[in-house]
Amino acid sequence: MYEDYAAMCEALEKIAKNITKAGLPKKLGPMVFAVTGNGRVSKGAEEILVQLPHERIEPERLEWLHEEGNWSNKKIYLTTFVHKNLVKRKDGGEFQREHYYSHPNDYESVFYEYLQYISFLV
Repeated sequence: MYEDYAAMCEALEKIAKNITKAGLPKKLGPMVFAVTGNGRVSKGAEEILVQLPHERIEPERLEWLHEEGNWSNKKIYLTTFVHKNLVKRKDGGEFQREHYYSHPNDYESVFYEYLQYISFLV
């Protein structure tokens, strides 16, 4: 725990310098932080994570990121999952937020397809 937000930010600054200089252990990479949603909690989590050297990546590119030579151990990767990344229509149609909310039974989860590429789920 940190005394306050400023103390936490100071600690993150030191961690960021270490990552930039020495890198993260390659056997742990790429280090992917996945944030779900786009509300206040997810925005707060991202506010913390972006203090580290990072690159944002779309969920659809996570498989590509894990291929040899496509990532660096000198940063973390940050991805955000919203509804359109978490579910798909059973009939193959395009995701529509309003339709999803009014007919959730027409959709099925596809989030499990991404789990193998995620290091930390927030």
